[in-house]
Amino acid sequence: MSQSARDAKGKSLHASNRTCGCELCACRRFETLAERDRRGDALETVACWRCGLVSHARIPTDDELAHYYEEEYRQDYNGEETPSPRRVVREWDRGRQRFQQLQPFVAPGERVFEIGAGIGCNLKHFELAGFDASGIEPGLGFGQFSREQLHAHVRPGFWRDVPAAPAYDIVLLIHVLEHLNSPSQALRHIRQLLRPGGRLFIEVPNLAAPHAAPNKLFHYAHIYNYTPWSLAMLARASGFEVTRVFSHERDRNLALLLTRAHEFTLQVDPDSYVKTLRAAALANDWQLDWHKFDGLC
Repeated sequence: MSQSARDAKGKSLHASNRTCGCELCACRRFETLAERDRRGDALETVACWRCGLVSHARIPTDDELAHYYEEEYRQDYNGEETPSPRRVVREWDRGRQRFQQLQPFVAPGERVFEIGAGIGCNLKHFELAGFDASGIEPGLGFGQFSREQLHAHVRPGFWRDVPAAPAYDIVLLIHVLEHLNSPSQALRHIRQLLRPGGRLFIEVPNLAAPHAAPNKLFHYAHIYNYTPWSLAMLARASGFEVTRVFSHERDRNLALLLTRAHEFTLQVDPDSYVKTLRAAALANDWQLDWHKFDGLC
């Protein structure tokens, strides 16, 4: 067992000093899950005592994120500023699989938009099938590749840069939601981009079934870490209905198709907090004192 694993084993969680309320339920009580990121650098990760939503203790500002994603993210997270041939092949295959997965839920002539399009493989599969497909990507190197090599309709930008008007039938948000500093604001904005009956496809890493090694879960780029239950709660609270769940609770990624709803509904799963702690404990080989967790907000 590594030293980090020995340090984590027997871990006793303690209250965080985070001052802002939970993004999902506004609770102000948090428990610290980890004080280091996957590389051993300082990064406090907390769980909300009421809904179990997991996030950084300190949420980065818009300016901090803009600089990070334009200049640093790809090298910091992926180890490359422009995509390697291996990555291109892998993402092309994944884009084809996602298109085949979503094809039964889209109709000819519908407009497809992707936020965080990466190198453009998802969009290109829709375009080749005859759809009006476009998107935005903040990363300079990956966005340039999407335009110059794949000739995808991808422009630089963040979700806030997209005018809040109902212009699209389906929006793709693939491995993006975990990177946003205000996912509820982003989802409500995306809701305004959708025409009546519009759909949102979300894919994020699954904290309840992580594929990372023990004590390698957290990274600065992943501001929020989702479980099946926290993602569903966030979707409903942001004005969406869960139309189709493509993933299982133990899959490494969560994949949901949402439909624009008429109401915003926050229904907190009373077991979410404890289920989240149990998932984090199993992933990190922690021995937790469950008698500590006898109250919520």
